[in-house]
Amino acid sequence: MAAVTVTNSGTTPFNGWTLAFALAGDQRITSAWNAVYTQDDRVATARNLRWNAELAPGASREIGFQGTWSSPGPAPAGFTLNGLPRTTAGG
Repeated sequence: MAAVTVTNSGTTPFNGWTLAFALAGDQRITSAWNAVYTQDDRVATARNLRWNAELAPGASREIGFQGTWSSPGPAPAGFTLNGLPRTTAGG
């Protein structure tokens, strides 16, 4: 299980957002909350739901997912939000 906080650190509101990130090995998303997820090989994409599409400057939304894997691997990495590279924090 993983939780991700999507934050608009810019100065203009988002009217829709897309978070993409890389999964390692055979990691697969099996269920999710607060976003619609798709996965193409090792790239996962989370898109807003209708009720959480707007994200004001400084505002955050928590999304998350559960997954499967056959052996431990690195945490998801290479996050982009609306196509722009993002930093990650926490563990």
